[in-house]
Amino acid sequence: MRFRIHEKGFTLIEALVAIVILSVGIMGIWGLHMNSIYSDSFSNRIMEATTIANQYAEQTKGQGFSSISTGTTSGTVNDIYRYKITNTQLSSLPNTIRITVTVGWMDRGSLPSDPDDCDHKVEVITFVTQTGS
Repeated sequence: MRFRIHEKGFTLIEALVAIVILSVGIMGIWGLHMNSIYSDSFSNRIMEATTIANQYAEQTKGQGFSSISTGTTSGTVNDIYRYKITNTQLSSLPNTIRITVTVGWMDRGSLPSDPDDCDHKVEVITFVTQTGS
């Protein structure tokens, strides 16, 4: 004689297994979400740093060859970015100045005095020539 037992509903073990599987899936999705937030923030920082570097390069370039002094100047922007502008007279091209703008930022912690020591940096290089020589 065989008895058929018709089980209706879930047992406690089945319910716990389902909860564990669901939790693992949710944690995976949460990790992807946090990664996309970090990537978005990082992309914004790169864009802002590139904009700052281009602005300083164009501002320096706009002064004209005779008004640009060689050397290095530095500073901060919004307490987030550290920049350094280096103007170099090229010995191989006497009527040319190379303008190098470096903008750096940190993921965490305080800004170092040199953008080369930051966690991330963007560098823009442009040239100014003396015309009519």
